[in-house]
Amino acid sequence: MELLRPSSVEEARGALGNGSVALAGGTELVPLLRDGLIRADRLVDVRGVVPRGIDGRTIGAGTTLAELEASDEIPDALREACRLAASPQLRNMGTIGGNLLQATRPYGPPRASDPRSLPAADRGRPQRDGARAR
Repeated sequence: MELLRPSSVEEARGALGNGSVALAGGTELVPLLRDGLIRADRLVDVRGVVPRGIDGRTIGAGTTLAELEASDEIPDALREACRLAASPQLRNMGTIGGNLLQATRPYGPPRASDPRSLPAADRGRPQRDGARAR
């Protein structure tokens, strides 16, 4: 298996295609590869080119669950969901983007980034809907 580490988004796009998969945190992908549930000729390590960090209400896909958990910019509900989602080792590796794209699994608790938990993270914050708060 070949491992590529592109230095730009364009290079990553060019490397992805038939027989290749993107790798960031790897907490879901590596076990699937190991167990033969996914096959790949090439891994494209996108950690260096995927946006990372928190900017207001925008969270980069490469931001780890541990970074979210530690951030004062994130609502308490989402920080708590990140804390409960996995062990510290996995929270340090797993990314929010990877969690959102993670294969649906019929076991275990919901993931921190389960899309159903994201609206709950904003509860208690006034939201603007046109001219009225909701």
